[in-house]
Amino acid sequence: WIFSGAIDRVDGAPQSGDPVRVTDAEGQGLGFGAWSPQSQIRVRMWTFDDETPVDDAWVCSRLDDALALRRRLVLDDDTDCARLVFGEGDFLPGFICDQYADTLVLQCQSAGAERIKELAAAHLMKETGAVRVVDRSDAEVRKLEGLPLHSGVLRGAPLEGPIVAKERGVRFFVDVLKGHKTGFYL
Repeated sequence: WIFSGAIDRVDGAPQSGDPVRVTDAEGQGLGFGAWSPQSQIRVRMWTFDDETPVDDAWVCSRLDDALALRRRLVLDDDTDCARLVFGEGDFLPGFICDQYADTLVLQCQSAGAERIKELAAAHLMKETGAVRVVDRSDAEVRKLEGLPLHSGVLRGAPLEGPIVAKERGVRFFVDVLKGHKTGFYL
């Protein structure tokens, strides 16, 4: 995280969520992050690689890496719910995606996460075979980013009641629209 007081100058006029190149005082590239003009955390770093730009292909690659890890460590015949993407831990600060059976639930808690939401929803839906994506971007922290709160089905099939998800063979009824955070404490 780069706080507003640590920034000497901004070249250009980046918009909320735009990827920006970060340099040190001598102009040496440090990597790329997401710009957040209203937050005290002005930049959330996406990469410390100054050579690879943060574009759609980069975002999809990070999502694919996160999915591969969760498929290897968590998801199996007895478990169809898991945190698929975990923000900074998967190099996508502020972006969370949980899977509950055939439903994905997103939380976008930063300007950068909000910027990639549509791309990520489409990519994750395709890669997981989910029938719907629900957006639970209703956490109060969004106000610090200058982002509105919202919640509802983002894409796919309408939602009719709770989702039935399995964790280690135990079935849970998950209310992804009104339950805890994304619907359930995984």
